[in-house]
Amino acid sequence: VAPGEQFTVSIAASDYGLFTQVTETLPAGFSYESSNLNPLQVSEAGNEVTFTLIGGNVDFTYTVTSSNTVGDYQFSGTFMDTNTEPAISVGVTGVTSISVSEPCPFSAVRSMPDEVKAGAEFNVSYTVEDDGQNVSVIETLPEGFTFVSSTLEVPNVIVNGNEVTFNLEGVTSFEYTLKASFDGGTHIFNGVIEDQDMNQCPTIGDNTIYVVPIEGMELMEGWNFISVPHVLENSSVDYVLNDIDYDALLYYNAGTELWEIPADLEPLKGYWIKSNDMQTVDKELLESAGAAVPPVMNVYSGWNAIGHSSMDSLPAELALSSIDESYTQIKGPWNPVMKSYDYTGWNGQEGVINGSHV
Repeated sequence: VAPGEQFTVSIAASDYGLFTQVTETLPAGFSYESSNLNPLQVSEAGNEVTFTLIGGNVDFTYTVTSSNTVGDYQFSGTFMDTNTEPAISVGVTGVTSISVSEPCPFSAVRSMPDEVKAGAEFNVSYTVEDDGQNVSVIETLPEGFTFVSSTLEVPNVIVNGNEVTFNLEGVTSFEYTLKASFDGGTHIFNGVIEDQDMNQCPTIGDNTIYVVPIEGMELMEGWNFISVPHVLENSSVDYVLNDIDYDALLYYNAGTELWEIPADLEPLKGYWIKSNDMQTVDKELLESAGAAVPPVMNVYSGWNAIGHSSMDSLPAELALSSIDESYTQIKGPWNPVMKSYDYTGWNGQEGVINGSHV
């Protein structure tokens, strides 16, 4: 907060019996202003403010004016638990610290969607409340998000891992495009605006986005390497891929050393599909046929296209334990974005051999 700024404190009290008293000790230089409780329920004594709560669970707020002195401050509080005999005083938990600092001389406001589909691209926009001269926006992307492009000139954008620096050079608004993580849930963005003297202020505006989890089989544009983990209720390719726009579906039969066009999708087999867009096979089309004998597949000398019999990731050492003495190398998973395999595993070796070789 800024020096002398008013702000609101929220407290939730529960399981305290018929009534309780919450006593807040304000930091030096802070002053109590008001509360959403009845004034008769509030009393002040120096920097201590006592709130009397009656019956059940009570959430309440109170307003405080911060100190005029810049620095870090601590709140503390207690409440009386009248469920015990005799009643005991326990500490209030939660956020207890606050920083008083001078307002930033410049700011940058971030805007982005509330939610995005897993793996989809979306735009983030910034408005800089400054002339944009001699300032940069430094954005820290959440894990799993990938920078794609920006409306700024390429030399003015520096990508270093998950940190992206945008040198504005007089620009007061810009956009950049990201590819969302495949991990569902809420993800947090962090950013600062920095001047030429390296003074920094946090960016403001939207800072969270919800990634909608994939429910089904996600296909990226181009070649994908897919499999099904169980016997499907309806394994017909025409049924499963009825709504999918694709150019080719192939299976390499290592026994005959021929490429085949499958009519059905079988567990343990790995299929190559060339998708014309990013799209999803609905999970309802991938329903299991129910209890069945675990699938079995023969592998042959040379390269075999195999799938996985589980929805969970498993080490190759465990997933291929039944043929542990019979194979020397495994590649996967296929990364349709990079158009390469993420890892090459060497059976019998330990640790990282070189980069993606494990």
